[in-house]
Amino acid sequence: MMKGREPQMNRLLVEIEKFKKWSELTFPCRIAGDIGGEWETGYNGWDAVYAAFEEALNRQRPEDFTADELAPLLYIIARDNECEILAQTLSEHDVWFVKVCHLALQSSDPEARWQLASRLHGMKDHDQARRFLEAFVRDEDEYVSRRALLEMPALQPDRVEDYAAWFWDRDCHAEMQEYQRMAALTVLEDVHSPLLEEYLERARSDGRPYLLSCADRILSRRKRPGA
Repeated sequence: MMKGREPQMNRLLVEIEKFKKWSELTFPCRIAGDIGGEWETGYNGWDAVYAAFEEALNRQRPEDFTADELAPLLYIIARDNECEILAQTLSEHDVWFVKVCHLALQSSDPEARWQLASRLHGMKDHDQARRFLEAFVRDEDEYVSRRALLEMPALQPDRVEDYAAWFWDRDCHAEMQEYQRMAALTVLEDVHSPLLEEYLERARSDGRPYLLSCADRILSRRKRPGA
């Protein structure tokens, strides 16, 4: 526990340690990314984690802690990637959210980064949100960058067309390119881009099933009265 700190943060750290011990006992000798999806939901102590997390944010100031001291918060946010309750709670505390976003950009766990990236639209400081967005959208992890792109219509609509083109043509995530292109179509539709028709045609030429389904849904919406 942190010496000289208020008890709220210490209670949260205790709950995080309980989760870590549970995961080590339940999945010995395995790392989180190798266990499989949704494994964290089997933990019975999440309600205690949520309560301690919210209490700590309400009663403590992020500037009172070093990056190393706050690393456990990033860890437990990443592990709550199915329910996203911790990330949502964090997003309701602007000062804390900014602090943890800075930490997340330096972290190696994409499960925290994509949850924060997908909540940038709720930040009160839009300039700071756009700076974070520029970093998250260029993240090396495919899913983090894709979730950040989906935030762009709300934060930087004037950059959507440039980034949609970049996502469409990038080949650094070849096996996920279909999903990258689906995201490109989605954001172009969101900003009512005149380029959308061109990219819908490109989707038809591409021919992959999920991308075609995405294009068909967009076309159906465009045909509705008032669209």
